[in-house]
Amino acid sequence: MKKIRVAIADPHPVVVAGLTHELGNRTSLAVIGTARTATQIVDLLRHTRCDVLVTGCTVPGGIYGDGLSLLARLRRLFPDVRILVLTATPNPAIARQITELGVASTLCKSSDIDDVVTAIHALHNDRVHPQRLATATESASEIGSTLLSQREVMVLHLYVSGMSISAIAAKIHRTKQTVSAQRRNAMRKLGIGSDAELHRFALQTGLSDALQRQNSAASTNISILNRPS
Repeated sequence: MKKIRVAIADPHPVVVAGLTHELGNRTSLAVIGTARTATQIVDLLRHTRCDVLVTGCTVPGGIYGDGLSLLARLRRLFPDVRILVLTATPNPAIARQITELGVASTLCKSSDIDDVVTAIHALHNDRVHPQRLATATESASEIGSTLLSQREVMVLHLYVSGMSISAIAAKIHRTKQTVSAQRRNAMRKLGIGSDAELHRFALQTGLSDALQRQNSAASTNISILNRPS
């Protein structure tokens, strides 16, 4: 039986090593290479025949972007390579956005290795893994409670609402450096690489409304925590 050629990409060496070991032991799969940066992914796919790329949602490093922008570029450069995206946490809104890029399957990194193998086979046979379908139909309102801190929710809501970093810093009584770091961390967790992606993502997924509701709750909780005893 012809083996499915699999490439593995993730910025974390332990993840790459674990996937290489587990997938390499499957008789139906052949790991043809690994990458830890965006540049390494592109170089690998340009020089080695690959059927399925298993990659983390965020793989920084190089000139090809990160997060959603990297996935979009990989789809354009290598349309014949199927892509399985592994996310750090279950995130329905991210799954939906990834699907809209033409990436057929997403799984959480906490998934069983058998689910990863099943998804690889499904992609190779041009089928959609059922777990991806179930995830992609859920609500964007789950993001704040599962992925972002209360401060990150607040900063992201104010930012996508049109406020500058300086204005947000003044409003929540934090330094511009702190607010900027919280925005970057939130975008990294969401797998978003640019402000343009963030605003487009917010409009397409209803993230703005979800963040507004979560921001109201976060503001109440933070006010209680900051209230003098």
